[in-house]
Amino acid sequence: MARDIASIFALLKETSEAQESKLNAIQSATRAVEAKVTYIGARLDNAESRVDYLEDANRALEANPPATQNRERIAEAARKMGEVSWDEHHIMVFPDYSKLVYEKRAAFNQCKRLLHERPLKFSLMYLAVLTLKTAEGRREFTDPKKALTYIRSLPP
Repeated sequence: MARDIASIFALLKETSEAQESKLNAIQSATRAVEAKVTYIGARLDNAESRVDYLEDANRALEANPPATQNRERIAEAARKMGEVSWDEHHIMVFPDYSKLVYEKRAAFNQCKRLLHERPLKFSLMYLAVLTLKTAEGRREFTDPKKALTYIRSLPP
C-alpha cells in the first residue's frame, strides 16, 4: 500500500509539473497578447484623435473653402480688369482644369490652329465646347472631329 501511495504521489507530482509548465506557457502567451492589445489600443486612440482632427478640419473647410473661393475671385477680377500687371510685369491668369477637362479641350487644338488661319471668330467654352461665329450664325461643337470636318468645309 505504501508503494501504491508513493506511485500515486509520483504520478501526481509529474502531472502537477506538466500542468505547471503548461500554465507558465499560457501565462507567457497571455502577457504577450496583453502587450499587443495595449499597443493596438494606443494606436486606435491615436487614430481616433487624427480622425477627429480631420473631421474638424473638413467641417471648417466646408464652412469656408478658401482656396476655391480665392481662385474664383482672382480669376473673375482678372477678367474684369482685362490686362493685369504688377511692377511693369504682365500677369496672366489661367483657370485650373481637371485632367479630363484638359484632355477634352486639347482635342480641339487642331481645330483652333485652322481657325487662327481664317478670319473667323471662335471661342473654346467650358468644359469643351468650340463655338464659331460665321456669316450663317453661331455654331457649337462638342465633338472635335465634327468641328474639324465643318471647318475644312468652309471656304478659305
